[in-house]
Amino acid sequence: YSNTLFQCANLKQLTKKKVDGEEVIITTYRGRFYEFDFKKPFKEDIVILQPSKIKSIRGYEKVDTESIKFNSELQIFAKNKLEVFYLFTPQIIEAFNRFDEKYNDHITFSFIDSKLSILIDNKVDGVIKSMLKKKKTIRSNVLQHEAKDIKEFIDLFELKKDFFKE
Repeated sequence: YSNTLFQCANLKQLTKKKVDGEEVIITTYRGRFYEFDFKKPFKEDIVILQPSKIKSIRGYEKVDTESIKFNSELQIFAKNKLEVFYLFTPQIIEAFNRFDEKYNDHITFSFIDSKLSILIDNKVDGVIKSMLKKKKTIRSNVLQHEAKDIKEFIDLFELKKDFFKE
């Protein structure tokens, strides 16, 4: 889309836990991982997570924006705090807030080198299992909505050229 290469994968993470002395397996994540490869690298590495998932990341500093709503819903870790204030305009902050609200606090972003990664923990498999028997895949309404959202995100960053290194 828009000359931006991307790939997508369905992910499922299982965790073993002991419950009442018995070992059980719990699904801790099921959703999609998107990775977009832009032509130019981002100026700085930035990771945007849900609050309380991670308190710190080695080599990154936690950054609060001017948006109280954003800071209560998401947390930013960056290698250069000043770059976040330069790059995260009200338009971009609003886009992150919309995505966070739409995906019920189950979305994570990272901008590293020339890659934008988006992880959506929506508890939905991207392939309808009955279609696997016919060796075909079909996109559900969920995937179509995600694709529309992802296009909006690509457009937002393609238009903001100063987000990238010269």
